[in-house]
Amino acid sequence: MDFLKQLLANPWNAVFSAVAILAILGIFSRYLRNDHVTTRSPVFLACFSFCVLGLQFLKPVEYHTPYLQNSIEAFFSTQTRNRPYSKNFSQKISEESAGQLQCYAGKGARPDLILLVVESLSMYHSALLSGINNWVPQFDASSQKGRWFSNFYANGINTEQGLIALHIGEPPIAKGIDEANGIGSSTALLFEQFLDPKDSLPWMLNELGYHTVFLTTGNLGFLGKGKWLNNIGYNYIEGHDAPYYTGMKRFHFDAPSDSALYDRALQELAAHNKNIKIPIFMTLETVSTHHPYIDPESGTQSEELTFRYADRQLGSFVKNLESNGFFDNGYLMIVSDHRAMVPMNQSEIDRFGNRAYTRIPFTIIGHGLSNGEESNHFSQSDLLPSLRHWLDKNHQCLNSNQGIFLPSVTQIPACIFTHRSYNLDNVFVHCGMKDYTINLNGDHTGYINSNRPSTDFLEVIHRLRLGKGY
Repeated sequence: MDFLKQLLANPWNAVFSAVAILAILGIFSRYLRNDHVTTRSPVFLACFSFCVLGLQFLKPVEYHTPYLQNSIEAFFSTQTRNRPYSKNFSQKISEESAGQLQCYAGKGARPDLILLVVESLSMYHSALLSGINNWVPQFDASSQKGRWFSNFYANGINTEQGLIALHIGEPPIAKGIDEANGIGSSTALLFEQFLDPKDSLPWMLNELGYHTVFLTTGNLGFLGKGKWLNNIGYNYIEGHDAPYYTGMKRFHFDAPSDSALYDRALQELAAHNKNIKIPIFMTLETVSTHHPYIDPESGTQSEELTFRYADRQLGSFVKNLESNGFFDNGYLMIVSDHRAMVPMNQSEIDRFGNRAYTRIPFTIIGHGLSNGEESNHFSQSDLLPSLRHWLDKNHQCLNSNQGIFLPSVTQIPACIFTHRSYNLDNVFVHCGMKDYTINLNGDHTGYINSNRPSTDFLEVIHRLRLGKGY
């Protein structure tokens, strides 16, 4: 409906849309009357061709034209990201060094930590971060008590990719197929491609003496999430089928509402503080603000009402943490998994340009850190090296494209690697104020246009895709 409202704002689009809808209804009516109608039917082929070709001529208001311009490609093109690496090329990349690394001594801190991953939280929801909408005032108020990042990026476009970036410390670029060794798979789910990563947030925290917990109200069977979380080292994992949620009303992904997740988290924190005398790292993954945005309180389908509901629950959770003394030696990190899965609006493009597709909120609340805006560029994949720097006493050596922002900014990544939903064959790279686009194509992976960086980072892409890390 959101798409159609914008589409019909243009009279010519409205005329074409009406004809297309009538054609589609005609197809469905024939299916209802004749169960032998197939896709070889002349009526079906004519209407389908008309609709697909017609999409190329639409000029939608406030939407990114590749969504429509690439409609033919979506049906008929080869996905270049699935093309394999040759044996010789893979061996060459494996033999090359990772390049110059910068090493830093860690701080050895031991706070309790909560990583709150808020489904689809976006810059345009926040008056503080965008000035576009004021749908999350509690989040904004909490952020202003801590340190909020105005140039933070999601490395992916969905929850799966967001969780991988946050936990593995790499951009969630699909692994490349190595003809010699069988690395990666063009059909494997992304979680399956990262079942045995070089590093993970829970592994690191477990080694540092933390109790690691992952709580969500969502279904852990979706896309193999539960198996992946177990593989990367969480001590305790819980989803929608936890006994605490028995009898509660369910929404999408079999999930109770956000308020139930926060109540369960407070219960888990209380039990931990009573029984376990080691620091805790708890990840909370919310679900209520997932598309199609059903407000749990009113049952209304509304993005604004749903985010206002989620924001109230977040604000209540922060107040409960304050009253329970969590912030005496604890920190709450609030981040989105990805920008909301709705088309871009003109206000975002005017405010953030094309990078609006991957800009997301990030905030950390707690005592002892510098408060206020952090304007340097970081991304989800910088969380792992940042926490290692803050919590570990040992030295850590980083590639120039990795960043450290905790407990303070220590290294700013040279480049940030992101995805776009409208072209999954490409990786979009942000280096300072310059942008580059790389097409994933096995041995022939390369830059899309003549715009080339002074420092070539194709090798970084190859190393990541072949499981070599940065």
